[in-house]
Formats: sequence, structure tokens, C-alpha cells
Amino acid sequence: MATNSDSNHGGEYHPSLKILYIHQHFRPPGMAGGGRSFELARRLVARGHDVTILTGTPTGTVRNELPRSVEGIRVRWIHSRYHSSMGFYRRLIAFADFSVRSCAFVVRHKHHVVFATSTPLTVAIPASAAHFLRRTPVVFEVRDAWPSVPISLGLLRNPFLVWLSRRLERHAYSISDSIVALSPGMATSVTSAGTDDKSVHIIPNLALGPTSPENAGLVGPWVDIYPELGSKRVALYQGSIGFIHGVSYLNAVAEHLDPRRHAIVVIGGGNRLDSFLDDAEKRGVLDRTIFHLPEIPRSLSPVGLAACEVALSTVIEDPVLEDNSANKFFEALGSGCPIAINYGGWQADLLETFRAGIRLNRDPKIGARQLASLLEDDALLGQMRVNSKTLGASVADPEASATKVESLLVSAALRNSHRDLTPVARSS
Repeated sequence: MATNSDSNHGGEYHPSLKILYIHQHFRPPGMAGGGRSFELARRLVARGHDVTILTGTPTGTVRNELPRSVEGIRVRWIHSRYHSSMGFYRRLIAFADFSVRSCAFVVRHKHHVVFATSTPLTVAIPASAAHFLRRTPVVFEVRDAWPSVPISLGLLRNPFLVWLSRRLERHAYSISDSIVALSPGMATSVTSAGTDDKSVHIIPNLALGPTSPENAGLVGPWVDIYPELGSKRVALYQGSIGFIHGVSYLNAVAEHLDPRRHAIVVIGGGNRLDSFLDDAEKRGVLDRTIFHLPEIPRSLSPVGLAACEVALSTVIEDPVLEDNSANKFFEALGSGCPIAINYGGWQADLLETFRAGIRLNRDPKIGARQLASLLEDDALLGQMRVNSKTLGASVADPEASATKVESLLVSAALRNSHRDLTPVARSS
């Protein structure tokens, strides 16, 4: 399986590309959400490329008031309603709506290459429009193994929709010059759909750390609301609260923690937030050993990671989810934070190999003992902080990842014989 791209395009020079980056869920640093697209895009801009991101408007915002440029990245907002609290089929409608609306922009503007990132898989629709109507090469990124995940979990059952999603998956791969997968398992999913493994490149999520000195402080964003947390050892879950995330597991673990010593802070929202809070209240752990805060801007994420002892990542029990490439996992690496997860797979293997964290037992009583033991072991936590940073730098360095993505985009453009490419000096 190819895992990187090391080709050199013209020695110390490379062509300056006009890149259309399609990501329905792009969010600038001041908003809540993952940072991969922003971080890759700003690095591409810094290397001399013209990057336009095509994305959907966040819930509760007015499109005309959203930024049209962020650190040199052009941002074009498509008015399409979507929110993480939506049910599965409402999400499908929102995905299709964004993709169809995006096609109007795609056909009006010429780019050297399209970089389309899923989920949702439906970003293949505007990418396809660019490919066939504008003869633009496509590099496709797989962030989740769709539609395999919703089919395996029983979320997508309608025979026609299953057939249609499989067809769209194969179509997305067939029009792509190269495919980026965020984990080995996702790469296997792509090749199992009939794609040549030579065109598949594994580039995991990014180990994003603090962006400014104040973000490396030691005071968490929770102390004003829950002052009592200042005297407890904190494990932090920071991310979406949906069906697949299985965050209620943490409520069960919290029942077996010492409320005088330990706390689990959960920061985020989603369509399972209410049921998560109801479950915590019924178990008697809400505001005792489980504490909740609403989602925060991504720029504040390192503050919480600097203030906690352990970062948490959970999913429901299903092997298909072990191929995930969780933002929260890699952001913890970027901040040098020990990690505790409740699933196996490649991330569990990385934690074991680098001794950067632990895998929690699915039995919440055993998991609680493991977590409490780690929270109380200062020597081990100190070593894991070093190991976590080392792991992030080894497998998910943002600059190295941007170089690999840039190489794939340049290769796609050159292979498709664009004669208007302007060479610029490659930044050192």
C-alpha cells in the first residue's frame, strides 16, 4: 500500500496551483469543529497556491456575514442547512442539498485541481461535475469509510440507497487521480471497492497543538463554571456526542470513580447530548464525576488538553469503527496529552507501541480502575506526555502531511497537462 508521495516536481520549484477544496464541514479556527482542512489549506497558501474552499454555512450564521477570506484562503459559503443534531436521513438530505448547490459554483469557475474531502461521500457530486464539465483532475480524501460504516451499523438499510451509495463510492474513486485515506483500514476499504492500491495514500489526521503561548496555559475552560474541578484530576472528552461515539460509556465509568479525586469533563454537542445528560443524571454522576460544557471554538481546544491529565476517545463497540481517525485523538497527540480509548485497531496499536496511552476495558468497572490508576500515576503520565508528542510528530506532523497532499495535487495537475501552471519557489 502506498503511504506517501515523494516525487519532486522541478527541483526547488513547483507549479502554483488554483485549488478548489470541497469540504462541507469546513470551520475556521474561531468556530467549533475539526481543523484538518484549515491547517492543510493555509499551508498550501503559504507554499504559493491559490486555494478556494467550498463549504456549507454553519447553523445559526448569516452567509453574508461569514468571512470570505481566512489567512489567505478564499472561502465560498453554500447556503445549505446542516447540524450535528440532525437524524441520519435528515443528514443525507442536507448532504445532497449541499452537493447539488455546489455544482453551480464548480461549473462557473476553472481550477487546476479539485481536492474533495468526505464525509459526506456526496462531495463526489460537485467533484464529478468539475471532472466532466471542466476537465479538472480530482484528488479524493476519505475521512470515514462510507458507506461501509452506516451499512455495518444498520443506519443505512434501504436497498436502493445502499445500492446508490455503493455506486457513488466507486464513481468517486474512479474519477480520482489519487485517493487519500486517513487510516490503514480506510485504505483497505478503498482498495476493496476495486481501486488500484498504488493510487491510495495514507495520510492520518493532524497532530495539531497549541497555536499561541496562551493556549498552552494550565487553566481549563471549565473552572469558571465548575470551580470544584480545580482540585480534581480530570479526564477530558472533547468532541461530538452522537450515536457512534458511545459517550454514555463514560457515564458508566464515572459511577466507579472517586468523586473526591476524579472527574470526567465532556465538551461538545450532538444529537445524543440530551440522552447522554439524562443517563448521567439517572446514574447520579452528573455534576459529581461527569461534567458537561457546550462545544467551544477549536482555538480553545489546546487549553483544555493542557489542563487535563488524560484525553478520552470513545466509540460504540463495532469493529468497523476501529478504522476511524478521530480528531480528538490526534489533537491530544499535538498537545502532548496521554490518551485513553475504549476501542482496538490501529490507534490502540499506536498507543501501545509508543506507550502514549491506554485502551480501556469495555467493562466500565474495569475501565474505571484503569483510568483512575492512570490519573494517579504522575510518573507514568509524565512519560506518556513525552511519548504522545513523539507519536504525533512521527505519524501525523502537519507540515509533513501538507507536503504529501501538495505532491498529490501537483502530480494530478501535471498529469492532466495544464499549460498555464506558473512555477514558484518552493518554501523551505
